[in-house]
Amino acid sequence: MDLAAEDTSSLDGFYARIITVSDGLKINFLNSAFTVNERQWNVTPGNEIYWSKHFLTVKNLRVTRNDQSITVETNEFNPDESKFIVTLKNLNLADVIPAQLISTRVEGITDGTINIADPTQNLDINTALRTRELRIDNDSIGILNIDGTYHHLTGDATFNIQSDNEGKAFLARGKVGLTASNNGIDASVKLNGTSISLLNKYLAGYVSNLTGAVTGTLNVSGTTRVPSVKGALTLDTVGVTVDYLGTHYRIPKLNVNIDDNLIEFGNFTLVDKYNTKGTASGYISHDHFDKLNFDFDVTGRGFLFLNTSASDNDLFYGDVLADGKVYFSGPLNDMQMHILARPIKGTHFYLPMSDSKDIGKYDYITFKSYGTEIVEKKKKKDNTKLTVKLDIAANPDAQIDVILDATTGDIISANGTGNLQITVNTEGDFTMFGNYEINNGSYNFNFQRLTSWKFDIEKNSTITWNGDPSEARVNIMAKYSLPKVSLYNLVGQGTNVSTDKLATRTEKVDVRINLRGALLKPDITYSIELPEVGSLAYESGVAAHLKEINNDQNKALFQVWGLLFSNQFLPDDATTTAAANVGITGKNSVGQALSAQAQAILNNITGVLLKGSGIGVNVNYRAYNVGGPQDNSSVDRNQVSAGITSNLFNNRFRLYAGGDYDWGKTATSANTNRFAGDFRIEYLLTPDGRFRINAFSKTDYDVYNLNNRTKSGVGISYIREYNRFSELFNDRRRRRTPLLDSLRRAAMLKQEQEDSSRVKADTTNIE
Repeated sequence: MDLAAEDTSSLDGFYARIITVSDGLKINFLNSAFTVNERQWNVTPGNEIYWSKHFLTVKNLRVTRNDQSITVETNEFNPDESKFIVTLKNLNLADVIPAQLISTRVEGITDGTINIADPTQNLDINTALRTRELRIDNDSIGILNIDGTYHHLTGDATFNIQSDNEGKAFLARGKVGLTASNNGIDASVKLNGTSISLLNKYLAGYVSNLTGAVTGTLNVSGTTRVPSVKGALTLDTVGVTVDYLGTHYRIPKLNVNIDDNLIEFGNFTLVDKYNTKGTASGYISHDHFDKLNFDFDVTGRGFLFLNTSASDNDLFYGDVLADGKVYFSGPLNDMQMHILARPIKGTHFYLPMSDSKDIGKYDYITFKSYGTEIVEKKKKKDNTKLTVKLDIAANPDAQIDVILDATTGDIISANGTGNLQITVNTEGDFTMFGNYEINNGSYNFNFQRLTSWKFDIEKNSTITWNGDPSEARVNIMAKYSLPKVSLYNLVGQGTNVSTDKLATRTEKVDVRINLRGALLKPDITYSIELPEVGSLAYESGVAAHLKEINNDQNKALFQVWGLLFSNQFLPDDATTTAAANVGITGKNSVGQALSAQAQAILNNITGVLLKGSGIGVNVNYRAYNVGGPQDNSSVDRNQVSAGITSNLFNNRFRLYAGGDYDWGKTATSANTNRFAGDFRIEYLLTPDGRFRINAFSKTDYDVYNLNNRTKSGVGISYIREYNRFSELFNDRRRRRTPLLDSLRRAAMLKQEQEDSSRVKADTTNIE
């Protein structure tokens, strides 16, 4: 008989010979195979199962895999005994325990016997097993001896589990009733220097790196439905990391008393990584290990209360050394951690306000979504919730860095005073309240990661939070001083260099910036001062010209760029003046404004060189930051874009050709070409430009997969301009006052200018 079914993978080739006899059957399994946990096992020939009306005997039924074997036999000399002997030899637990059955990974090699008596009437089981090289979730236990019995008549099961391995020694023994009428428990667990590292898995997400040894006895009584656990434990040399705070503490000794309603920890000492001691106490109330409620407090002076990095928490991070207190309380579904801290010297706290982890932008493609947007639900850890509240009484000993723009390096680094309240929970909610008054500090930013400047922040500048951290308000005045700058380029038309005493001098120059309003998009004003010229400014054309510059923010930004990059004022010729008109609005930081100014100057120079050729050149640089693909780390990247534009065939055909080059740090090396070629073509089907054909190809470098990603397409579009919505539906008005798009309007204006020039020329000739 072939027992293998066509649609099963567990019976690879299962064969048996069945012989009928007068009082039953004899079954002989032939050379067969089956699969368990994707591992093949073989049935060894030479076995026999004799099933009669009066008895059942098994002879040499053996299943093997390599050196592993499971053998089932009965007493062939006394078939009426109804006793089965199961012998295990070199059994690999990982091969036979289904992964779907338990989430804990169990490994080890087991030998021993299992005696099963009278399985149909009065089942009795007697087990004697020995497991070596035992590992539970990759944590080594060593040798474990397991002895146990089960008596169906009484419903009692007994067990004796013992480990004598150093650091993992324990003895668990007792009796448990497994029936409805007999469900009592009488057991004990004795721990002797047993490692507590096995608890790491069950406390993941809250604490980690749990080390130490526990000694003591737990007595278990009551019933299987309501067990009662009582005992006393002593933990020595405990180490633990509080994940949300990033702090690792040592506990030299901890005494724990356990009963049915309370797990009491008493008073104990915490030691931080700087060997500073804090005192703590607490307990966990419960109802037979249900409805757990925590109540702990920690007090310390000069104690480490926070020790995180940017990869640990993208909301806030840093080192907080403080005189303070921590309260930890509440049930599992509403745990509260309240930290009251007055920082001391050595505290450095970071608040990243910007999130610039963008891969790329398509400025000429609009994506539309249809249907209902699927909003990802915030993930919870089972039914648990933790809220962390930090009350920081900031003082000049603590340094706080507010990161305005990670890509340009715009950072406010300050020491000051104020009461800051930060609240964050495991569901992702984050609020911040408080007014921070700066005593001293700096506004640091760099230009495209090539060079950097440090502006000194004036005293009494402020940052105010009223809930959403991204909606903070600022009023910051900062100054950057250049000790010697020539004032010659400030000489204006009509100024007599020989009589203007400032024209040929070098003076100290202060570049001042004022950030006011929304933190992430402040109103930025620029001004330039000559702090040491004194009364000479009243009669100087140089000072008057500088005042004119300060009254025009585009000119001021242009001169600020020149002072920072070349340590001099820039002359007012046509090329540079045109480059200054980049606009100061829409820039979230000084770094962004200076980057835009540099790009405008470069583009303007190419525009002058190619004037009248019908060809335009655009060059742009972008520094950006992306999150790591595997964790919460970040990667700094750079991108240079260059392109040529041209209008052909009487402005009916528009062409853009160019590309990007992307470089920077990556997690792994890559040989992929990082140059991305782009083009965009637009053809006006009708003279008025309303109907157009578009074709494009856009490539961006994918920093995650280390290759180029290309999007391309073609399409037809209809474009209409109007001043009032009603004009779209008023044919008469549309015909009377046709509205031209910007491209056609520019062409008509050019034609009108040419006609006007010809008329003037003709008039001159007649005269």
